[in-house]
Amino acid sequence: MNRMPQGRSSAHESSFLSSGLLEVELMDVGIVGTGNQIVRRVQQWQRIDHVSVVGITTTDGSVPDVEAPLYEDSRALMDSDIDAIDCVTGPTETCSVACPAIKNGIAVLLPWPVTNTVAEAEAIISAADQTTTPVVGGLTPRFDPARRRAKERIANGTIGQVGNVRLRRRLFTGDIDPLVDVAALELDFLQWVCEDLDRVFVRRGDGIDAILVTGRSTNDTVFHLDTRHDQQDDLISFEFAGDAGLIEFDSRETAGVVTQTGTLPPSDADPMHRMLTHFHECVVGEATPIASASDATAALRIGKALVQSEQRGAPVAVNKQRPNS
Repeated sequence: MNRMPQGRSSAHESSFLSSGLLEVELMDVGIVGTGNQIVRRVQQWQRIDHVSVVGITTTDGSVPDVEAPLYEDSRALMDSDIDAIDCVTGPTETCSVACPAIKNGIAVLLPWPVTNTVAEAEAIISAADQTTTPVVGGLTPRFDPARRRAKERIANGTIGQVGNVRLRRRLFTGDIDPLVDVAALELDFLQWVCEDLDRVFVRRGDGIDAILVTGRSTNDTVFHLDTRHDQQDDLISFEFAGDAGLIEFDSRETAGVVTQTGTLPPSDADPMHRMLTHFHECVVGEATPIASASDATAALRIGKALVQSEQRGAPVAVNKQRPNS
C-alpha cells in the first residue's frame, strides 16, 4: 500500500478504502484561503475520488458555507492531523502557511502567484528540499492535456529543433495582474516545453486590453505571446515551429489541427481537475510532482521580469531578479 508523507500518524498511513481486492488510500485535506476561494475549491475537491476536505481556515475572516470544520488559523488546522494543505491564499500569506506545513510532513499544493517575493518562494524551496513531503506548484497550464501532448511530441523530436513559438490567450476581467496572473503562466508553459527563458519584452495596449510579450529562450528559440480581452470564448492557442515540422493547437477548433508532423486534438479535461488529481496521486505516492516549488519560483521570476520590462519599456533578463523583488 502507498504511504502518506513522512511525519503523519500511523492512523493516516493505514487509511484506505477497500473495494473488492483493491485498496485505495484516502487523503484528508485542509484548505487555507479566502472564503470565496475555499467555497470554489471545496466544490472542486468533491469531484475527486478518495479525498475528504476535513477542515478550512479563512484568511479574510469570512465563514464559508461549506461542510467542513472552520479552524481559527492554519496552525490549528495543521494540528488536526491532516495529510495535505491546499493553499488558495494570496501571495502575501503563502510562505507563512506552506513552510510550517512542509516542516511538519504535510503535503502542500501551492497557489498562483506563489508568493509576493522571490525570497519567500525560495524559503518554500528550502523547506521542501529538507523533506520528502510532496509540494506541488499551482502551475495550471502544465495540466492541460493538449499542452502535455505538445510537450511529449516536442521532447520526442516530432518537429525537430523548435525555433519559433506563438502563444495566444484570452484575458478575463477578473485577472487582477494580467502580467503575472496570465502571461507568466503561459510563459512557464513555454519554459517547461523548451529551454529556460532568457529575456522578455512587454508592450501593452490601452489599459489592460492587450499585452504582447516577445523574447527568446536560452537556446535562441524566439517566442511571441498575445493576450487580450477581445479574443473569443475561452481562447487558448499555440504554435511550435521546428526545423522538421509544426505543432498547432486552437481551443476553438472542433478537431485537432494537422500540420506537417504535428497533430493535437482539443483539450478534453479541466486542467484544474487534473491538477488536484495529480496532487492526490503525489500525496499517496502514485506520482511525483510535474510542477515543483522550484518551478513555481521560476515562473514567479518570469512574472517579475515581465513587470520590470513594462516599467522600463525595455527587454529584461528573467534570471536576474533580486530575491526581495
